[in-house]
Parts: sequence; C-alpha cells; structure tokens
Amino acid sequence: MTSAKPSTELWAVLPQHRALPDTSGEPDLVELYDSHMPPGGVRVQSNMVISVDGAVAGADGLSRSVSTPADMRVFSVVRSLADAVVVGAQTVRSERLTRMSPKPAHLNQRHARGQADVPVLVIVTSSGDLPWDRINERGTSPVWVATNTSDPQVLAELRRHADEVLAGIESPQAVKDALVARGLRRIVCEGGPSVLAQWMDTGLIDEMCLTVSPKLLSAPGAPRLFGEGIATARDVEVLSLVTDGNSMMYRLKVQTRDSSR
Repeated sequence: MTSAKPSTELWAVLPQHRALPDTSGEPDLVELYDSHMPPGGVRVQSNMVISVDGAVAGADGLSRSVSTPADMRVFSVVRSLADAVVVGAQTVRSERLTRMSPKPAHLNQRHARGQADVPVLVIVTSSGDLPWDRINERGTSPVWVATNTSDPQVLAELRRHADEVLAGIESPQAVKDALVARGLRRIVCEGGPSVLAQWMDTGLIDEMCLTVSPKLLSAPGAPRLFGEGIATARDVEVLSLVTDGNSMMYRLKVQTRDSSR
C-alpha cells in the first residue's frame, strides 16, 4: 500500500478502528474510554505510551519524547475519567510531576459523574524520598502517599507535606483496596514500568490504554513498558483502536490465558 493512510475498505472491515475527531471537551473519546466498567463499578485502567521499538522514554528519560499530540489528547481524557491517578515515586522524580490542575473542558462531565474537579494524585513510595518543592510548584489536586515504610521520621515528613498518608501499604492490592474504601473507584495507573508490572502481575489492571507512537528512538537501555517484564502470561482483547493517521491508541481488556476476567 503506497498511501499514507489505510483505504476506506480496510477501515470498513475493522469496525473497532475509529478516526480521531477534534472536538472541544472530547465527548466521543470520553464516551469511548468510559464504555467498559467491570461488575461492581470499580475499574483500574493503565495509561502508557510506547515507541514502535517499545521504549517508554527517550534518551532524555522523559515520556514526552515518545508522546504525540494525539496521545496527549487521550492522556487528558483518561485522566479526566479518574478518581485517582497512581504513580511510582521514581516516575514523580524523573518526569518532574506536580499536583494536577482542573481541566475546564472536562469539569461538567466530572461533575455529572459526581467527581471532584481533579483526581487525587497517589504516589507509591518505599523510601518516602519525594521532591515536594517540585510537586507543589503548581496544581491543586490532593496528593496522597502510599508507603510501606515504618520509619517514624519519614512518616512524619510525609504527613507534613501530603494531604493523606496511607501507611503500611505493601502491595498494589492494598493500595487499590485503600482507595476503593475511600470512595475512589475509577483508578488510573500511570506507572512507571516497575509499578505497572506489579499491578499487572497482581491481576489488577482491567483495561490497558496504550498508545503506539510512530517513532523509533535511539535510546539504548531505555525503559520498556513493563520494565524487567511480567511474571504471568496474559491475553488481551482489543476494545477499541483510535488513530489520527499516525499514532495508534489502543484500549485493551486484560485477560488471563485460561479465562476472561
């Protein structure tokens, strides 16, 4: 095929593929990415971007080197659906994350679902070593810290900065259970790779939101989607595939090899 885009006929036999409309508030994308809720009304979505050669960060160590404008649109939509966004401490440090800010285009939709203006940012850390000056540079979202440290000085420092500290948390399941117990039922895991692998191996990821960026990166040793890999083989079902003609944004329902979840 010499055309830069698939033919109409090709699209016609792949009904789960959709073009990416440019609409204020992204109502089509919001409806699509919120269309699969597991029984019980609790959902864990992961949200990651990879290059064609599988890297989640470029030579500068940042995911924005892999991302594209289309990916950022989906990223914003997935966050807009979340009650809580879970990230590891290393991702907070390397990506220079801050508190999140409300997105005016999504406020009406969030309010209609009974959600706060902005999700809770949940940071998972063992050491408690977090760049609070950077985190507090901007944004208004609450910051919660989930940690398994028992060091009283570290816990005191965390409680001085964080809006809530979930102490004694030693597993992804415990993090999820603590969030659900506090009414946060739409959870998005943004990694990084080691955190995502842990959540996948624990069987907590219901739906992967995965962008394949049209880039080949010269970044030897760059982190991959699941870091060192996952322990359990799994199948996935393609729920949807959205494209702007370049980036491919998948929604994948995660299954085990022997049964659907």
